[in-house]
Amino acid sequence: MFNRCLVWVRRFLLSGLVLGTSYVIASQAHRSQWYQDYLVQQLRTGEPTRRETAATTLAYLGAEAPLIEALRHDRLEVREAARRALDARWFQSEGMEAAKRLVEAEVAISQERREDALITLDAVVHDHPAFAEGWNRRAGLLWRMGRVGACLQSCEHALESNGQHYGAWLGLALCHMKLGHIPEARASLQAYLSLQPFDAIAIDSLKKCDALAELEETEYRLSVAGALPPPLPPEEGSAR
Repeated sequence: MFNRCLVWVRRFLLSGLVLGTSYVIASQAHRSQWYQDYLVQQLRTGEPTRRETAATTLAYLGAEAPLIEALRHDRLEVREAARRALDARWFQSEGMEAAKRLVEAEVAISQERREDALITLDAVVHDHPAFAEGWNRRAGLLWRMGRVGACLQSCEHALESNGQHYGAWLGLALCHMKLGHIPEARASLQAYLSLQPFDAIAIDSLKKCDALAELEETEYRLSVAGALPPPLPPEEGSAR
């Protein structure tokens, strides 16, 4: 009887070892390069359900690089699947408690309780100072409140934690444009477009920045050369 029990225990332990080993192998396989390559292929060429599943799985595995690359794909549906997966990953990057508080802030914003939302977001970034999405959401709220300088600082904090955060780059560009910082706005737009190259509005904004920068350069050169015309005299009867 004792021998039979011993055999059973050995078989049980052996089965557990086999199952445990299989789990480790499967876990490692799902994180291997060939599996990620397979997911990338599904993201690029799969039908809609497979494409979304592939993007979500890549985000779960922490494979942000292929998702960032997919943002530059010539097909809109591929870009959108990658963007949704990245947004979800960044939203939950500090855990469910922090994500829940972001949702609470969004609800407050939708109810026009902006000060309450700001208090919540201030607490989020205080407790999670490396939470790029928390800083980005705070920046968006500050922009709505007309606090451009504070919005700019929040965008910078977001980018310190995640230099690939396209939302923060776009926010930073908008702040610099609002403040008249043309070279900084241009650099921020270039960084944004390196991640989101198909954004027509950003492309147009960059062209405007280039035109303004060229105009400023021309005016500077003329002023240095003394070629700027003198100011026109005030019209007769105008206030002096």
